[in-house]
Amino acid sequence: LAGSFRQMATTIPISANELARLGETAGALGIQGVDNIQEFARVTALLGVTTNLSADQAAESLGKISNAYKFSTKELEQFASALVDLGNKGASTEDAIIAIAARSAGAAQTIGIAKDEFLGWAAAIANIPGIEIEAGGTSLQRFFIRTAQYISEGKDELDLLAKTAGTTGKIFRENFNADPSSALGAFIQGLGRLDRDARLAVLAALGFDDARLFAAINGLAVNTD
Repeated sequence: LAGSFRQMATTIPISANELARLGETAGALGIQGVDNIQEFARVTALLGVTTNLSADQAAESLGKISNAYKFSTKELEQFASALVDLGNKGASTEDAIIAIAARSAGAAQTIGIAKDEFLGWAAAIANIPGIEIEAGGTSLQRFFIRTAQYISEGKDELDLLAKTAGTTGKIFRENFNADPSSALGAFIQGLGRLDRDARLAVLAALGFDDARLFAAINGLAVNTD
């Protein structure tokens, strides 16, 4: 590891000592194996010098996400590349996106959202004007888990989710089990087609009327483009 960090420092403008410290962070976060620790240090160092993230911020957040999704070394680099791409294309920045992602990764993985789609959700939340990072991450986590609970219970809330998405409860549940991200996206798009009063009524009926959670979901619904 020491030799690889010294070599890495010749191509990335960051010291071998700092790379070693990032490797230490990887170990503390539960990332195992020499190759995985090397790649983690390399990717987080690159994020630190090419984005508004510090290497330490990148290491802490990526470590939490990696613990939820169990990235391979290749997937770690792909995830970081997707993060930079989303930061460049949207109104949000990489530090906001990854902070929201780190707070909601466990919930996203639990309900079966793929890692690339999950990062897209985090970026969409980060793009909502006025959303605080901590509130955005917590709200996204609650949206994922509570919706999954409604679908599992199969009560009136499931029918309302399905009606808003333009389908039946049975089909919405099947769609969610097959592709949760697409099912949730259909609900958000359906919500966006409603007028303001109807949208407020749906969110209240689903218990999504807490100020922060409402701001996040309503913010997605009025800007589905």
